[in-house]
Amino acid sequence: MGFFNKKNPNEANYPGGEKHFVDVLKSDDMPQDALVWRFPAEDFNTGSTLIVPPGLEALFVKEGRVENVFREGKHRLTTANYPFLSRIRNAFSGGVSAYNAIVYFVRVTDSSEFRWGTQSPIQARDKVWGIRTELKARGAYRVRVVDSSRLLHVASGDRERFDRSQPDEYFRSQLQERIRTELSARVNRHDGELIGLDAQLAELSHDVKTGLKSVFGEHGLEIVAFAISALDVDTSKYDEIDASVVAQKREILEAQGKRTAMDVLGDGWQKLQSVEVMKEFAKNPNAGGLGATGGGIGAGLVVGTTVRDMAQTVFGSGQGGSGQDPVAALKSLKDALDAGLITQAEFDAKKSEILARI
Repeated sequence: MGFFNKKNPNEANYPGGEKHFVDVLKSDDMPQDALVWRFPAEDFNTGSTLIVPPGLEALFVKEGRVENVFREGKHRLTTANYPFLSRIRNAFSGGVSAYNAIVYFVRVTDSSEFRWGTQSPIQARDKVWGIRTELKARGAYRVRVVDSSRLLHVASGDRERFDRSQPDEYFRSQLQERIRTELSARVNRHDGELIGLDAQLAELSHDVKTGLKSVFGEHGLEIVAFAISALDVDTSKYDEIDASVVAQKREILEAQGKRTAMDVLGDGWQKLQSVEVMKEFAKNPNAGGLGATGGGIGAGLVVGTTVRDMAQTVFGSGQGGSGQDPVAALKSLKDALDAGLITQAEFDAKKSEILARI
């Protein structure tokens, strides 16, 4: 082998295994999932042709610097590797060209959808109820390359390829930090109940997307879409509040109902209440066990006197109360029967007695 026949090792990547006077550089072999792909052959001669299809850009790197960015179309390259001289130069550099030229292809279409989710809860305070709670969020985003040269410098480096899924891995920590910061700031400024934030997901998504622009912009990317699909608020404290509110409303409604009944019944309300008390005594004559725990006869007398007094209030005197309104007496008698305080036979007898006086 002659001294000047020594080949550049990079020539093995050219069609046919050797460099030609004029080569055609295309992205036909670029993997579908690659965001940045380094064309395998290097050190192109002057006059080589670069073909860039739609949706891609090509970076021409000469001697370690990005010389040019080529958009879609057909382009003619000019390098320092002139025909016939490159082999001579290579011979004095150990077979490696001293005038290195590389081409990277970069996809500039929108990325596929990346999903995100907060890894730990975000602390928040509900201003309506004054409670502290926490929430988690999840959603998706898409990016687009707007500065391929910057992306090559800060993210891809000298890799042969940078896959389309790698931006999500590369920015995950920064993304998590910024999303938490933006969401926390906006949620804690919210004046309404936090459990109603689902109605403002579109507005929140827009605000967080704006806050994320700088994260991606520093790496040559633009965030073209960002969405919060769900906000999961811890509702345990809200459940306690709801139970308390329901109990309070029930008490208010019951009180309003009793008040209405009093207004309608007038004096009859007091008689009805007396019947209810007598009914309770009928269920438990010892009034909670007084007789069984030493109250004895004395307690029984107290209970008996109380029942007698209530009965007189309802029925009048022990003889039926000749001065009592018969209609009111019959009504009270019926209430006592319904309450289980007297038997049907007693009711019939007393009813006959009252009717006989009319």
